[in-house]
Amino acid sequence: MNKKEAIKLFETQPWTFKDLSAELKKDKDVVIAAIKQSFYILEHVDPLFKKDKEIVLTAVKQNGGALEFADKSFRKDKKIILPLKL
Repeated sequence: MNKKEAIKLFETQPWTFKDLSAELKKDKDVVIAAIKQSFYILEHVDPLFKKDKEIVLTAVKQNGGALEFADKSFRKDKKIILPLKL
């Protein structure tokens, strides 16, 4: 599966992220596409992405519960906390 196919698949099956190749799981565009469909994907991404503000904000805007899966440093970040939907 290539990047384009993976992103298209997430539109209906975001949980397939966990079955992707290691290479695709490290692609920021792929990670963002999956998280846009399900904030729960943040739990399964590479730890580096859990520290990525754009990725964390994408997940948190969907559901404030995503903050649980993000790096703890974001719990005091106003740009992350203010848009929370709890």
